[in-house]
Amino acid sequence: MTRQPPLSLIVRSRRLSLFGLVARMDDSADICRLLFEQPAENWRRSPGRPRSTWLRNVADDLKELDMDFLDATASAQNRPLWRIIAKHGATLP
Repeated sequence: MTRQPPLSLIVRSRRLSLFGLVARMDDSADICRLLFEQPAENWRRSPGRPRSTWLRNVADDLKELDMDFLDATASAQNRPLWRIIAKHGATLP
């Protein structure tokens, strides 16, 4: 009716855009260390259902595009290509 894309596609596009930004950052950046480091060995999560994390959501989005983190990180280095992938859901040949 409004000729707008579904909200889920907008959220996925923005999440993949942010992933591309983080993937292009230096590994010593605080956000990279927070997102990609493993927790300490003595850390225990609270009981209950495992939380849906940002990385799990990104992994699900990448799975829909037939990509894994290594492919996506390599593709994100090329900003124009990653912009097309994130915005339109295009896949690599």
